[in-house]
Amino acid sequence: MKHFQLFITLSVLSIPIGIFSQNTKLDSIQKIEEVVITGQYSRQSVKKSVFEVTVINQAAIEQNAANNLADLLNQNLNIQIDSNAEEGKSTVNLFGLDGQYFKIMRDGIPMVSEDGFGNNIDLTQINLDNVKQIEIVEGSMGVQYGANAVSGVINIITKTNSKYKWSISSSLQEETAGNEYSWFDKGKHIQKIQLAHNISNNFYTSIHFSRNHFSGYLGDRKGKNYFGQDDLRGHEWLPKEQTRIKGLLNYHKKNTQITYKTSFSKVLLNRYDRKVRKDNINGFYEYRSINDKDYLTNQMSHDIIMNTKIDNKIQVSFYAAYQEQIKKRRNVVYNISNRESARGIFKNYLFKKVYFSKATLSNFTKDKPFDFQLGIVYNLENGYGSSEASLSIVDAAEEIYSIDTFISGEYHISSASTLRPGMRYSIQSDFENQWQYSLSFRQLLQNDFQFRSVVGSSYRTPNFDELYTYYVKNNHDITGNRDLLPERSYSAYVNLKKNTYFNNGKLTNKLKVGWLHVKDRIDLVVVSPEPELAFKYINVDKHTSLDYSLENTYSYTDFTVQLNATLLGISESINSIEESESYLYTLIFNSNLSYYFKKINTSFSLSYKYNGKQSEFIQDSNDAYVKNTRDAYSWMDTSFKTSFLKKKLTTSIGVRNLTNVTTVNSSYTSNGSSVHSDANSRLLGYGRSYFIKLKYNLNI
Repeated sequence: MKHFQLFITLSVLSIPIGIFSQNTKLDSIQKIEEVVITGQYSRQSVKKSVFEVTVINQAAIEQNAANNLADLLNQNLNIQIDSNAEEGKSTVNLFGLDGQYFKIMRDGIPMVSEDGFGNNIDLTQINLDNVKQIEIVEGSMGVQYGANAVSGVINIITKTNSKYKWSISSSLQEETAGNEYSWFDKGKHIQKIQLAHNISNNFYTSIHFSRNHFSGYLGDRKGKNYFGQDDLRGHEWLPKEQTRIKGLLNYHKKNTQITYKTSFSKVLLNRYDRKVRKDNINGFYEYRSINDKDYLTNQMSHDIIMNTKIDNKIQVSFYAAYQEQIKKRRNVVYNISNRESARGIFKNYLFKKVYFSKATLSNFTKDKPFDFQLGIVYNLENGYGSSEASLSIVDAAEEIYSIDTFISGEYHISSASTLRPGMRYSIQSDFENQWQYSLSFRQLLQNDFQFRSVVGSSYRTPNFDELYTYYVKNNHDITGNRDLLPERSYSAYVNLKKNTYFNNGKLTNKLKVGWLHVKDRIDLVVVSPEPELAFKYINVDKHTSLDYSLENTYSYTDFTVQLNATLLGISESINSIEESESYLYTLIFNSNLSYYFKKINTSFSLSYKYNGKQSEFIQDSNDAYVKNTRDAYSWMDTSFKTSFLKKKLTTSIGVRNLTNVTTVNSSYTSNGSSVHSDANSRLLGYGRSYFIKLKYNLNI
């Protein structure tokens, strides 16, 4: 009740009187609507979309000097970033559901990961080079995008054209890791170079190379060359180096556009063991670590996207993709005394290869009140888990495919009302065939009010570990289950939006209410207490979330301010835990302020996010559920961006994590494979960090 009262108070205080006012005459502020693609039959304005689409444009990406998707989404109101210092990765958490329930795509094509296709993606590996804008839709999108689009989708839109004959850009960014920095051995060091060329009126090509070297964060640890016997060797946040090369070729003529994209990346993660051996060799002591490990992730993708029209009317879209992710591991014996490494051979321990194709037909009835879309999707996944380089004691190699067909229709009841029903049928190779449905509605009201509602269903397919792996840890074993059912979800979301225009100003208010229910959730349960404790994955649990959000944005000439608040309630019906069925509420608040100084061509931004106290049920070291309560904390970022030499040279400087958050108190902590239940804290960041970025653009 206290959380609810606080949310209502914040809501009342943050709703300006303008929400009830009439539109006034516009001067310099024009009603310019952003164009979106996600969930649409064709490109159209946000106002015409039956879905509420949040857009992050290129200017916002550059203002924050965001290097990857984790940097960019950290200040999003409803999206939480789950960072794992032990594994060096960050994933999405939305409505209390982790990255397995959220789909991430690039130009409508899901991105591959070891856990799925489009799901549980490591956000730190998603490079933001050549990105035009990012579109976010919260809530179930199962009919449009199939399995695992339970809590929402992100679609990263790539630039495919330029008004210049040649465009060359390069950038250099240096960033501290907390208070740790040096030119080579500490902090972050990022280099990028891009080349784009209009070959002719119909052909455009670009190539991009980037390197991101994170030297790790020591914190209370002593680094690679420390030889003490107190388990303080290594890093709190692991060193990681990412390199990526991307290419694009685009053809466009009249109503036809064909785009080919390719990408190759390598991510090297270094893990230094805490323990050090002290050996007496011929009367001299040598200090060695025999359990260091290097992890290498290789990714490759080839994507083809075609959009054209038949008879200048029917919209035809075709997608084809091959993507793979291969994870390797090698053992390293490091002689600290001599600074010498004996590295083993990299061995594959996980891979995922995916073949994807999708075709849609839409816009059959041009300029008529009813239209519809037909689509078919084929998805083939090959997965492999090796016993030789992981905890699994048996190899597992499996192939899963699905064939989906879907149809949706848009009925324009009037110029102000649109109704969109849809359904999808999925033929599954390893599971029961799945139905999905949705019903969306948009109504434009007087005084520029907009009402939207979406009800529908979706599902999540079991991941590779849940199905096939068998491994042993801490004197008990865990077994996959080939008979698992997909998790089913049902959701309802309503959104009321109001635009109010003033002389040189605009006010936007949004009130959102959402309900999401997941049944048949997959969980580990005890199947045998003796002779050793044995667990097995089965469909047993439920998850329900309630979300109340209020978002307010005010723009006046070159000034913009946002005040947003969310009250999120989560109920987890976990096997044998009665308390889990009660709703646990969390209050989240964020604010963003930006200003553009025209005279000096400089922009300023400040972002603040308050994450309230959160209670949740998590698995302990024995895979049993325990209740965990995490304290509230705040996160703040700020940046300045200015340009010189007729905007050819751009400089960005700023501070991330101004509130200097490193850990947050927690009643239970488990970071990756390390369990610190007595530490009562969880790693969240590495403290206040400073960055400077120089970018040079040459357009000819």
